[in-house]
Amino acid sequence: MSRFFFVFLLVLSSCVAPAPLYRPDSHVVPMFEEDEKVQIAANISAYSGYGAEIILSPIHHMILFGRGTISNTDRFNQHYWEVGAGGYVSASDYVFVELIGGMGQGNPQGKGSREIESEESLFPVIETYLYEAAHDRIYGQINVGAIVDSEDLMVGGAFRFSQTTFRSFSSQPVGLFEKVEGLFLEPALVVRAPLFDSIFLEGEMGTSIPLKRTNWELFETQRRYASIGVRYQFGW
Repeated sequence: MSRFFFVFLLVLSSCVAPAPLYRPDSHVVPMFEEDEKVQIAANISAYSGYGAEIILSPIHHMILFGRGTISNTDRFNQHYWEVGAGGYVSASDYVFVELIGGMGQGNPQGKGSREIESEESLFPVIETYLYEAAHDRIYGQINVGAIVDSEDLMVGGAFRFSQTTFRSFSSQPVGLFEKVEGLFLEPALVVRAPLFDSIFLEGEMGTSIPLKRTNWELFETQRRYASIGVRYQFGW
């Protein structure tokens, strides 16, 4: 009997799937070497969906950018956009440092399941819940990159602090939470290699470390993510 009960609880717990609420996306890492340059990039990730960005350096040491992502899975859907600015310096002919900040908005929708107590059953009951939300995100980020060989292979690290606040939140059942917010540290490794003239292949791997969260109990935390994409750079 005890063995059956253990198996039952194991199966029950495997049916509980917290809803995804916030999934980190790829970092903005242009690594400009000079001004009057423009970059257009696109990437794909199994975690955060499809992304695209445009970055320009209109004058020396200045960065302006805009980007967006679209996620569409069975449990998580979101359209997200952001804009930002920053600056860059060349520590040497091979090492680059960038400091940027951004702000954006998203409208995630998702579904999950949880255990609730029931007066009609001896065991917890699995309840499915849905949510729709709108959130604001502000962040600061530092990038450090270096050219590691004569073929212009670039390796860099990005460190982002993201503050995400949900300004509206509705759920079914009604009233799951009134306020949801989180602060995350999101480091990543970026590798970029020349593919064709002015076109680069790049990959990114990172993680998301929660530093502070409010009312996050029913939602999963996406710890790891990866993306792959292409980047085109040209001047004017």
